[in-house]
Amino acid sequence: MAIVDMLDEAYGDFSLNELATLLAVCEHEGLSVTSVARVCRFTEATASRTIRRLAPSDMPGALRPARGLVTLARAPNDNRSRYVFLTPAGRALCQTFDALISDSSRARLVPLDTRLTPDCGISDVAAA
Repeated sequence: MAIVDMLDEAYGDFSLNELATLLAVCEHEGLSVTSVARVCRFTEATASRTIRRLAPSDMPGALRPARGLVTLARAPNDNRSRYVFLTPAGRALCQTFDALISDSSRARLVPLDTRLTPDCGISDVAAA
């Protein structure tokens, strides 16, 4: 949630599609647009639009708000394929994500399995 809060504070309107796309590129820089779509479970059109929203405003085809976090590059031997790379600002943001995730002060969070209890047990289902 710290990442979502930080993005909300910095950008105000950072979408979940943008977050998923940025996280995919943070983990696997150099993915093709098609691979981003596959990893994020988007259509290729949605992946392309989302990437262009994360691109710098001076990149051809960029869409507002043009966040400047990723850039597209064409393959040298295939003019049709485009690959997604982090800009310096995008790389810095990914490093911030890593720091937030590995922050030891967050270790005080209760493990998920001790916070959640099922609404009913298997015996409740069998009895019904």
